[in-house]
Amino acid sequence: MKLFQSLTVSQSLGVVFASGLAVAVFFAGSIFQIALTRHEAAQLDQGLLQLTRTTGDLIHELQRERGLGASIRPGDDPLWRQELETQRHIVDGQFDLLANDLWVAELLDRLGKDRGSFRTWRTEVHRLRRELDTSEIAPSDFRNQMTKIDKGMVTKLAVAANHATSAAVAVMMRDSIAWIYAKDSAALEWALGAAMVAEGDQAKRLSYANALRAQTITTQARLDNVISTASSLGRSSIAARLDTQVIDDFEAFRTARLHDAVAHQTEGWGRDLRQTWFDLADAYMGELRAIEVAAQGRLTRAVEASGTEWWSFLQQQAILLIGLVTFFGSVAWLTIRAINASLQRIISTICHLSVDAPQTKVPECPQADLNQITDALRILRSVQLSRDRQQEESEQLRARLDRKLDEVLTAVDSGPVEDRIEVLGLDAQSATLARGVNRLLDQLERRASAS
Repeated sequence: MKLFQSLTVSQSLGVVFASGLAVAVFFAGSIFQIALTRHEAAQLDQGLLQLTRTTGDLIHELQRERGLGASIRPGDDPLWRQELETQRHIVDGQFDLLANDLWVAELLDRLGKDRGSFRTWRTEVHRLRRELDTSEIAPSDFRNQMTKIDKGMVTKLAVAANHATSAAVAVMMRDSIAWIYAKDSAALEWALGAAMVAEGDQAKRLSYANALRAQTITTQARLDNVISTASSLGRSSIAARLDTQVIDDFEAFRTARLHDAVAHQTEGWGRDLRQTWFDLADAYMGELRAIEVAAQGRLTRAVEASGTEWWSFLQQQAILLIGLVTFFGSVAWLTIRAINASLQRIISTICHLSVDAPQTKVPECPQADLNQITDALRILRSVQLSRDRQQEESEQLRARLDRKLDEVLTAVDSGPVEDRIEVLGLDAQSATLARGVNRLLDQLERRASAS
């Protein structure tokens, strides 16, 4: 406490400003922590975006391999087998991309997950390929097992989407994942239709046709559900993409082939028809894939906006903090400067009052508190001037008394003196002296009269 009492005014103001600065720094640290949290949230959303994009690419290629593998039959043209092998290499490449993606690795680490599921799925795909090539598994079982893998990946995406930090990102991830799920149903149509046109047995062909018809209903229901639950932007984009000639051509060809299969009008079905089915189905899946990519594009823009938001927030708060520190620092500096100037004027005035009070003017002080000191100095100056006047008057009275005494004493030498010293107007000491002199004169006059 004594330390604070011994501080100068400037030092006290400096302590106040430093205290305010410390509070500002504390809040700046809090703001930085908030910005850092937002940055980490943006990185999490970025990892979720990359996981959605990379997994979506992998699922799309797995869907195509499923369609090709499900249509393979013993004695098929080597070109079909070659196309399947090419597709397998593409799928393996997508698995490699997913395994080496740093964003995905960081995301899974932050979520406390590992990439074991993806490695398990890759191992499972390789096992299914070997069994399909050696006829240990039927094409239909291959299709079903691949469908199970696709659904497992979609489920993993849906679980990861729950960790999205931005509401907009969460909604768009939900739309994107729902579309991937619906597209997988459409890709299953592709696989069933490929198996139907490749099957030579009439009964099996009819079975595939019935399965395709049922799958068509399922696909439409899922697409309608996605459209009804999608955000307004996603809904308009999906509706525009589904209304294309490519989709109309595929649906018309699918309807005609289903009619032929049910009516047993399958004469002439062969390589050309199978190739036509693949071409139309590829184009159809390409349109659905374009919708998926568009959804991922919207998701990318949302994540990028979320990623730059934290930096903009930090910049705004930093500018605000610098502005506040500069403003209040300037105010404190100007205040200290003004107070120091006022104190210097007061000290100078006191010094001049001690030397020449009548000629010294007490200036006004702009600070109300310090102006009380100048008011006191004015009172002090007034008292000093009054005392000086009284002293001057006393000196004048003493001088007049001295002259009167000289006159009286001179007159005494000549004989009795009738004049007396006027006491009125004299100060106490002079009046006492005057009365003593008057009494002495009275005694001298009585003695003179007696003799």
